[in-house]
Amino acid sequence: MSVAYYLVVNQSTADMSAMIDGKLLGKNAEMINQLAMEQDLPLLDDFVGMDESLAEQFELSEEIISMDNQWFNPEQGIEWFSTMMGLIAQQPNHIAHIDELLLELQLFIDVLQQLKAHSLQWRLGIDY
Repeated sequence: MSVAYYLVVNQSTADMSAMIDGKLLGKNAEMINQLAMEQDLPLLDDFVGMDESLAEQFELSEEIISMDNQWFNPEQGIEWFSTMMGLIAQQPNHIAHIDELLLELQLFIDVLQQLKAHSLQWRLGIDY
């Protein structure tokens, strides 16, 4: 099963797209989370929000829904993805397709910079 991470934006805007493939991020999530733990950074899944219809389907409490639906400022994501790029770049022999992974991380940063310019917030979604 292939997992992909994608950006969810708190408002849509016609002049930008937040579409990123995110499959390499999903494929390397375990390694990325290990690096994050070693550096005392948030884990990848700490940025994931819960789909509201899914929360209703499972009849989750409002407290759990509000905790899982936190929105993040673009600066938080820019800092996290930039730090992760630096950590991954230090391990070129240990990561398959490192150039493609670094490019995907840069795409997340690029979109987050657009969100910052529009004063929008974000969180991650997961596609299974």
